[in-house]
Amino acid sequence: MIIYRGKGYLGLLIPAVFVIAVNLTVDSIMGDGYYKAHGIIPALTVMLSGVTVWVIGKNLNSVEARELMDMKTREVIVIKEVHSMFGVSLNYIGIILVLLGFMILN
Repeated sequence: MIIYRGKGYLGLLIPAVFVIAVNLTVDSIMGDGYYKAHGIIPALTVMLSGVTVWVIGKNLNSVEARELMDMKTREVIVIKEVHSMFGVSLNYIGIILVLLGFMILN
C-alpha cells in the first residue's frame, strides 16, 4: 500500500506542525486551554496549513516532465515525479484541509 509518493508526506506533516505550533503558542500567551476553548483558532490554523500545502503542492507538481527516447525502438518515455498522499495530489490535499477548517467552524 502506497501512503505517499514524492514529497506527499508534507500533506500530513505541515498541518501537524501548524496545529502543534499554534496550540503551544496560543496556550502559552493566553493561558492553558484557550486554544481548545475557542474553535475559530483551530479552524483558522487548519485553513492556513491547507493554503500552505496547496501552494507547495502547486509548485512541486508544476515541474516539467522529462522525455527520454529509447534509441533502438524510438519509444518515448515520459518521467514526471508525482507528489501525492493516499493517491491524492498535494494540490487537492490543501483544498481538503481548507474545507476541513470550514467544517471545524460549525
